[in-house]
Amino acid sequence: MSVFFRRKRKKNNMSMSMDKYLAIKRDKKKNKYNVAPKADRTWEGRTYASKAEMEFHITQSHDPAVKYIELQVRVQLGEDFKCIMDYLITLHNDERYYVDVKGVETPRFKDVKRLWKKYGPAPLHVVKKSGKRFKTTEIIQGQH
Repeated sequence: MSVFFRRKRKKNNMSMSMDKYLAIKRDKKKNKYNVAPKADRTWEGRTYASKAEMEFHITQSHDPAVKYIELQVRVQLGEDFKCIMDYLITLHNDERYYVDVKGVETPRFKDVKRLWKKYGPAPLHVVKKSGKRFKTTEIIQGQH
């Protein structure tokens, strides 16, 4: 004689409206590059692409050697490739160089580096945040 046991199904007491579910899901959604919230990367009314980019601008604006800082500079590399560098920094001796603050190096940036060597109008400093400081990890000389 075989005996079958039936399991009692537990009722799901966790009924939730679809609006509440979507609100929770929206709050948990993160950027794939872990970008800080907008309020954390806003300075003097300008929202930066990353917190590191904002902090770099703050440190450079207090540097006495820096004469002028241009933000989000468009650069033409070759005939059909454009990119936007984070900064173009001009020193008091009129030396100029571009800066790109990197958290994560994307495949597109590898193309930019390759093309920069061939078409770059000035040196490109690749900067990464290390603790509370910024380190220039690479300087790519352009054809200037």
